[in-house]
Order: sequence, then C-alpha cells, then structure tokens
Amino acid sequence: MQIYIAYCNDRHIDPVIRVFKSFKSALEFAKEFVKENARFPEDVKEERVAGWLYYCQYSCEGDSVHVEAGELLP
Repeated sequence: MQIYIAYCNDRHIDPVIRVFKSFKSALEFAKEFVKENARFPEDVKEERVAGWLYYCQYSCEGDSVHVEAGELLP
C-alpha cells in the first residue's frame, strides 16, 4: 500500500511526522504546517529535492517540511 509521509522539522519543537493515504492530504497538512509556523512570508521557499514530492523551507534558520512516498509493509 502506497503511503505519504510528512516530516516537519522545526528547531523549536520535536519533529512532527504524519502518515497519510493520499498525497493530497499530506501536501495539505505540510502547507498548513508551514502557514502556521512561518514567522515571515519572505522566508517561505518551496524547492524541488530529488526523492521528495514536496519540500519547503520556512525560516532563515533551516526549519522545513517535506513529503515523501513510502510503502506500508505487512
């Protein structure tokens, strides 16, 4: 079964990891996390990173979120 994992790395909190059945749900969660945690809109930078479906850095100190695909094993 295909799953999508959102990894949220913020230096002020423990990492937040959420698993979703759809890419759309994972992407919505990731973008909402950025919206809630970015202090300055000019720090939000979406980039392409090989192996990840979505990546966004939202602070000048490297806080970021990314989504990647995975496989749920029995």
